[in-house]
Amino acid sequence: MLQNNATLKSLIDKLWQNFREGGIANPLTAIEQITYLIFMKRLDDLEAKTRTRCRVYRREIHVTL
Repeated sequence: MLQNNATLKSLIDKLWQNFREGGIANPLTAIEQITYLIFMKRLDDLEAKTRTRCRVYRREIHVTL
């Protein structure tokens, strides 16, 4: 698949180059970092959604962990 799509291969190569330049040479470490960022993004999205709902319905925000 990557052999036929030069653009996708180029983007993936750039991503790995950025990881290497940032000191992440191990693919498992890169996957771990990406997973953590996705998790944090999801938490941020949920919090923003909760804040919007509370503002619309004029309710207090209750943080649950």
